[in-house]
Amino acid sequence: MVPFAAGGPTDTLARILSERIAAELHTTIVVENIAGASGSIAGTRVARAAIPPRDQQTPAALAAFQKAETEKWWPIVKAADIKVE
Repeated sequence: MVPFAAGGPTDTLARILSERIAAELHTTIVVENIAGASGSIAGTRVARAAIPPRDQQTPAALAAFQKAETEKWWPIVKAADIKVE
C-alpha cells in the first residue's frame, strides 16, 4: 500500500520495487494507492490486515527483504539524483 496518490515519486518507486520483490518471492504483488490523512488511512488498513495462514511470508520476512533491497538500490537512486519523499 502506498499512502499517497498514484503517479508521484513514492508510487513510482513502490511499483519498481514491487516488481523486484515479486520476482524474488515468486508471487504477485499489487500496489494499491490509499491517499488521505497524511498516510493514516493506509497505515490503519495495513495494521488491520490479516495475513492468510497459508502465506509463508511474514511481515518480519518482508521487512528484512525491504531493508536489504533498500541498501542494495540506494546507491543507484542516489547516483541518479532521484528525489525520494
